[in-house]
Amino acid sequence: MMKNYIFPIITAGIMMIIFTGCEKFLSESPTKSTSEPIERIEQLVGLLDAPNYTENFRFTDLTSTDNYDLPLDLFEVYPSALTASSGLPHYVFGIEEVANRPSDMHWNNSYGEIYKANLILENVDQVSGDAALKAQIKAEAYFLRAYSNFMLATYYCLPYHSDHFDELGLPYKTSTSPEQSMARMSLKDTYNWIESDLAEALNTTKNKPTTTYRADNKATVNALLSRLYLYQEEWDKVIAAADQALDNTGIIKLKDYNTLGPGTPVIFDNPPYTIAYSEITDYAAPTYFNWNESFFIRVIYKHPSMLIASPSLLDMFDKTNDVRYKWFFLNEVRRYAPTYAKEVRSYTNAFGGWFMLAGVTIQEVMLNKAEALVRKSSPDVAGAMTLVNQLRTNRMQAHTGRTLTAENAEDALLKVLAERRREFPFSLRWGDIRRFAYTATTIDDIIVSRDFYEYENGVANKAVPKTYTLPLKSRRYAVPINQLEVNKTRGEFEQNTY
Repeated sequence: MMKNYIFPIITAGIMMIIFTGCEKFLSESPTKSTSEPIERIEQLVGLLDAPNYTENFRFTDLTSTDNYDLPLDLFEVYPSALTASSGLPHYVFGIEEVANRPSDMHWNNSYGEIYKANLILENVDQVSGDAALKAQIKAEAYFLRAYSNFMLATYYCLPYHSDHFDELGLPYKTSTSPEQSMARMSLKDTYNWIESDLAEALNTTKNKPTTTYRADNKATVNALLSRLYLYQEEWDKVIAAADQALDNTGIIKLKDYNTLGPGTPVIFDNPPYTIAYSEITDYAAPTYFNWNESFFIRVIYKHPSMLIASPSLLDMFDKTNDVRYKWFFLNEVRRYAPTYAKEVRSYTNAFGGWFMLAGVTIQEVMLNKAEALVRKSSPDVAGAMTLVNQLRTNRMQAHTGRTLTAENAEDALLKVLAERRREFPFSLRWGDIRRFAYTATTIDDIIVSRDFYEYENGVANKAVPKTYTLPLKSRRYAVPINQLEVNKTRGEFEQNTY
């Protein structure tokens, strides 16, 4: 009988962890050097102890929403703010150029994690080791596969809605074999599969998180389920899953941003100017890998380096009292375009300045529940506002406007969504814009529009201004899949249609 082997699985994200000094986890993994036959449960544990934290190059999340804006005069002096190799094709809602990029690291990294999960599931029942540990590792592998497929579905597929149930979803990839079909299931079947994997993940015997980098507990699974059900508009299920997550937080808790201190500033001369970063910018890998707001820690590689906040996003903040605005929206332009005199606020919720917190967090679960409470048929306005105000207490200085009230369910919904936009401007906004277009109300609809130049074949024609608009319910809500991935399957895998 042929044995299975563990081969080195080192993606760009894991390489970044190596360089940032996270040696503790990788030292336990059998994937560092030579391949070896899979015979012991400890080898599979090592795979989970060496996670790929970075969700690389999610350009659409960073540049395609109403929260990002590239001033034309800044592009004149700093054209590398966005380039064809970074987010510019996504900024103008490109199709062919996005599909024809040399590679797509978000796609590759996600399927690397799915491969890892399938490798575990194929071998866990055959290796030596404790039966209870095997069951635990199996549950974690199901979560990892579900999470990765969910991230793919909410990026490359159309939004979950009955209008799209028969549209293209993802391949049913349950094997490490390259021979398994890459034909795409329906969107409905894709979401059913994600939910069934999360049901398997709930077989874990642990209730509370003890780490932020392994989904080895029911609270973390329920935290992700609260997002899944939010996207499916199953409001009562959102609330139930969120309650399970919030009742079993373990080490997970809100961070009071009022306790954040200053980090290492960047100081300029001629004219003098100081960029005052928070302490989070100085955090090294071991610190941010244990960020206690995270049920499941993931970070987005923040590229382009200057993540420019739109005026409409900045207008959402109480600039005097909101600590998020103070520490995370800074005038960094001097670092990248020294000759640009205007103030441009860019988002720096990042560890070391290169990453942005993503994954599944306690504040997201709270806001998932708050939104469900006011969208359900019998709204609970008071309950929703209690959750919002718990978050605001940890995000804002004490002042008379910190505690919000709502006159009715519609007013409460607007306040919940405004807080969600302030809290997750570049990690969840794309998913929110997509789903808002299909809710029962129109007050949450977002049409994204921006003025730029005519852009073709990687070149911005500065002589021809052009307005780009992403209309409601656009088929461009699904990001084009890299054409190289499509071509590999010789017609079996279908590209999105527009």
